[in-house]
Amino acid sequence: MNINKWFAMLVVMLALTGMVIAETDDTDTGATLKQALIVRYDHLICKVNFTTTQIDSLNKYVPTANVSSYKEKLSNDMNTLKVFVDSNNKTGFDEYVASTFRQDFNAATDVLNDVKKNFRKYNVSNDSKTAFINELKTSRDVYSDCISDKELKMGQVLQKHIDNWNKNWDKVIERLSQKGINVTEMEALKTELALKNAELQAIVASGNVSELRKYMNDYRQDQLLYAAQFEIAKLKTYKEKLNPMAKKYNLSGKIDDINSKIGEANKYAQKGYKYKEGEFQNVWDHIKNASKDMKEISKDVLKEQSREKQEQKEDKKAGKINSSKGE
Repeated sequence: MNINKWFAMLVVMLALTGMVIAETDDTDTGATLKQALIVRYDHLICKVNFTTTQIDSLNKYVPTANVSSYKEKLSNDMNTLKVFVDSNNKTGFDEYVASTFRQDFNAATDVLNDVKKNFRKYNVSNDSKTAFINELKTSRDVYSDCISDKELKMGQVLQKHIDNWNKNWDKVIERLSQKGINVTEMEALKTELALKNAELQAIVASGNVSELRKYMNDYRQDQLLYAAQFEIAKLKTYKEKLNPMAKKYNLSGKIDDINSKIGEANKYAQKGYKYKEGEFQNVWDHIKNASKDMKEISKDVLKEQSREKQEQKEDKKAGKINSSKGE
């Protein structure tokens, strides 16, 4: 798998943390996201160092290629990105990568590739060409080791992320259980998540980058499913608890609307399902809308209960007055 896409997967996965565990305030999660940003920066350093090393070699063996300016641009870009990392500004980091760094990096790569394909154009001697190729091989080995190291470190970040996720699920499950809500389905999902983390721990400990990439490729889809399944299970338990009150106060129509939204989300939350581009966002929209509706029904129930209590008070008061008149 393309390394850039692999790291992009991690960004999506970690972003899910804020969506799924928004109910909790977990400083560990913030620390994990910050560490992810640091590793992403270090990963870019690997790429930039490999590129600037080639620029230095070309300056030495093909000075007429005039590629020095690209090194300066990339150096400035990394200095700017470091400011975002130090301030833990992920949004600024992402925007700068998209708007500036990527273009500068691709431009440098294109020029380097063009020079390497057209050595004859620059009248490079065979000795110089051989020396450059040898230096390129050495720098490529350094690059490969650097990338592998950062991938393993990102694997450790993901491992911590899954652990944080599981802890937050624990908090949600405990709170719901204390309210008398059925948490069996959520407990089962939490157990599966713990097993996935144990698998990841073993892979990271082994240092097997190939296995880690395979795990990441598979787990990206798994995590989207876990996120949807857990939230759907939570909605279903809330609904079961709320259903008797909804019937009592003639709110069953709203419960039907919630059932419809949960049903639509559940179609795409079956084990083994593979999300197409943009599909998960549709699932999440159904979940968010069902959750919003659930809160509205809860408010309606509370209003009805308050009205009921007020009527009972008034009836009781009127009863006392009538009793007094009878005397």
